[in-house]
Amino acid sequence: MLRMISTMSGLVLWVSGTIAAETLPTFYFPEGESCTALVDFQKIRGDLTKKSEEERSQTIVRQLLTEFSANGVNKCGTAKQVRLMAVYIPGTDNYGRPDFPNRINILRLNGSATEMAAAAHQDWKTTKDLNPAIRIERFQ
Repeated sequence: MLRMISTMSGLVLWVSGTIAAETLPTFYFPEGESCTALVDFQKIRGDLTKKSEEERSQTIVRQLLTEFSANGVNKCGTAKQVRLMAVYIPGTDNYGRPDFPNRINILRLNGSATEMAAAAHQDWKTTKDLNPAIRIERFQ
């Protein structure tokens, strides 16, 4: 599923997402040489909180990389640097738009578009096995 959302400021967001049995909304913000994608994990928040910290990180990182590999390469266009953020978006604002100001950041991946796309297809057991060019920042 892929939808385009226009914000009041004229910014165009591309929304897509996939995870096993759940669809996770993803919002793309391409801007010149960089691109940011926010993946909303609110739907599976309960499942994530039951996992250990490393299992939770692995699940989130795999989903972020899979999403970028499947959709982000097209949605981010010519961007060379990519920021993939896992967030919890608690709901919508008064206008029915995602409530971005009240989001809770979970984890962020920073790296080149090439490295991110390649990492989605690599066999890694823990997040420490990821290419060191991809930086992971955990917020919770």
